[in-house]
Amino acid sequence: MSDLFDQQLRDLLRKIIRRSGQKVSSGAIIREFQKESVHPSILRQFNDLIKHDSLALNLFETDDETNSTHLQTHKPEQWLKNFLDKYLSKFTEYKEAQQAQKKKTVKSTGTDDEINDSKISDILKKVKAATNEYHQQQQQQQQNNNEYSILNQFSITDSRPHSLLYFNKNTHDSLPIGSKVINCAALPISRQEQLIVDDLIYCVIGIPGDYITPQFTADTDYDFTPISFKISSQIDVSLQNIVQDILPMASHFSVVQKFTQWSSKANNQILQALSEILQNILNDYRVSITQLEKEHSKNVLNLHKLLYLVRPNMQTLHILAELVEKIIKSDLQGGSILSLLFDEITLQTGDQMSQKMLIELTERASLPYIEMLERWILKGVIIDPYHQFFVTDNGHELGNQDQILHMVDYDTARYWECQYTIRSDRIPRFLENDADIILRTGKYLNVIRQCGKQISPPTGSSKLEFSAMNHKHSTFIKQAYHNASKTLLELFLDENNLMGHISSVKRYFLLQQGDLITQFMDASEEELSKNVDSVRPVRLDNLLQLIVRLSSAKN
Repeated sequence: MSDLFDQQLRDLLRKIIRRSGQKVSSGAIIREFQKESVHPSILRQFNDLIKHDSLALNLFETDDETNSTHLQTHKPEQWLKNFLDKYLSKFTEYKEAQQAQKKKTVKSTGTDDEINDSKISDILKKVKAATNEYHQQQQQQQQNNNEYSILNQFSITDSRPHSLLYFNKNTHDSLPIGSKVINCAALPISRQEQLIVDDLIYCVIGIPGDYITPQFTADTDYDFTPISFKISSQIDVSLQNIVQDILPMASHFSVVQKFTQWSSKANNQILQALSEILQNILNDYRVSITQLEKEHSKNVLNLHKLLYLVRPNMQTLHILAELVEKIIKSDLQGGSILSLLFDEITLQTGDQMSQKMLIELTERASLPYIEMLERWILKGVIIDPYHQFFVTDNGHELGNQDQILHMVDYDTARYWECQYTIRSDRIPRFLENDADIILRTGKYLNVIRQCGKQISPPTGSSKLEFSAMNHKHSTFIKQAYHNASKTLLELFLDENNLMGHISSVKRYFLLQQGDLITQFMDASEEELSKNVDSVRPVRLDNLLQLIVRLSSAKN
């Protein structure tokens, strides 16, 4: 009886579609429901109902509670239940008014498109019952799951499995989608095409369809292996071939979406920035799919047209999925991620659209790194909580206050050599040529700070910006280097009188009297030519005293 009812439900909703057509988009309300884990089967039923039934449509447009603010402060399941209660309370009155209106007009003969009022009432009761049952299951599940599971620095609550927006093995096994479908083998190809297009629109945004189901190769939700799909054998072979050309896009979307969920909670600023820009790209992608859904609701979208319209998105998602897989497999960190992104730009030479996307991706993902670089070359400060910057402050990275390097514990040369060093594996490709002057720039600024002088950025200096297609950042780095070295030199020469100290040392070691050294080397040439064991220090001492009395050093 349940299978028969589900079939009647779909048939009746299809008839409503043919009679009334779409008058309002419910995509926004559906997306809000998806965020809050409303069951996909309920979403489909409600989506068809709100778009194609005139009473539901009018109620949806006039309901004061139909807005995003209300949905953000109340449970969508409760809103849906209230909406269906209002619908059922007005249903009888509405139909009686329709019947009265029909009696005034010419009585029409019965057709296949006539909707049985009792069946529609049963449909709404069924939706309401399913909503209540699912809501109870959600409450029970929330009570039983009070702990979060943490894997790869990313936690997901079991109480919101459908908010992931990618194919999820654990929740997919419990979904009724695909278990009760119409036997469409005997349907005409045009009808099958509409059914399969409907499934594809859901699959390409991470929701399983009735005739297209994902085939998982691993039990973990954190496996980034591309997903394969199984198409029902009831679908005509000619349609299956076209579907196979589109399905890789669904797999790529799932991989990228899963990566954004994982990287947004990673202890890595670059991955977090990369996750943000990827999420923006996916949002634009979802908008394009929503537009396709609108075309499909008007019965003007077929498989060939769908394949043509999604080709740009297929190329974009293919490149992003490959990029994500390389990052995961290589376990890249810090600047090495930016190096990979920079290399991908070169690989896409010839494909201007893809290259432009990767350039924007690289520039925006590098923002946290560029901020660390700017802080180092302008202030000599390293703020790197996740150890991603290629210049390391070894004293502070030790993490033990007793082991932090201090200048009083080491000779000056060793201190400046050991305190700040370069980690070559963290250097982004676009900074390799400037790595040495970047290190020295920060060191110079720290020397200035050790001398007690306040460090301030040069007057009128602009902000460091990275561009993958030019070397403006390199020019900025060199200007900062020259400013730091100039300031340090002025500090030595002017404020600390370096030349005066050198002259004092020169006089102390009698180097100012040039003839002393020359005469001494000439007089002791024979003695100094001997083997070191044969040299007599007393003779050299006598020669030095003699030369001092004869040279200008006697004064």
